[in-house]
Order: sequence, then C-alpha cells, then structure tokens
Amino acid sequence: MAKSKIKTTLISLLICCQSFILLAQGKTTIYGTAFNRELGIPGIIIELENSNNYVASDENGNYRIEIPDSISSFKLSFQRIGFLTKEYQFTRDSADKTKFTITLLKNGKN
Repeated sequence: MAKSKIKTTLISLLICCQSFILLAQGKTTIYGTAFNRELGIPGIIIELENSNNYVASDENGNYRIEIPDSISSFKLSFQRIGFLTKEYQFTRDSADKTKFTITLLKNGKN
C-alpha cells in the first residue's frame, strides 16, 4: 500500500511539473498597424509561416500576433485580396522590437 501511495504522489508531482514547464514557455507579441498610405487597412491576414497561427487586423488596421519563444527564426506574411502580399523574415534578435508597422500597396489589377 505504501508503494502505491508513493507511486501516486510521484505521478501527481510529475503532472504538476509538466504543467509548470508549459506555463513557463514564453511568447513574444508582435503588434502594429497595416497601412495603405495613411489609412489603416482592416482584414489583413497576418500569418506565422509553417504554423496554424494567424490573426486579422481590426477595422483600423491594428494587429497583434504571438510568437512562441521556442522559434528562433520566423516569417510573417501580410495579405489581403486587392493588395500585394508582403513577407518579412525575423530572427529572435530582430523580434525584440515588437512594434512593426507596414504599408501594403494595392494590387495593380484593381
């Protein structure tokens, strides 16, 4: 019976430690505004390449996307129908400046 209680205690301790490790993993938030000249563009899709992580800019063109600290190099794609897509490569060092404002140009076909 004592072995069973020790085993249960160790399993509970292991689960608590794993939860703490998951909570300790940090994220960097990159935020900014997508503009077309001086106006913010709503509905721009900002996507972290090779992931399911994406957000859309609000009605004023503002966005906020979280990047896990475990990723050392990443690419963000900014796209919307009617505008030329822009992609930017970041490293963990360049992401220290978390505010990133971009200007998108209208697609010449419109």
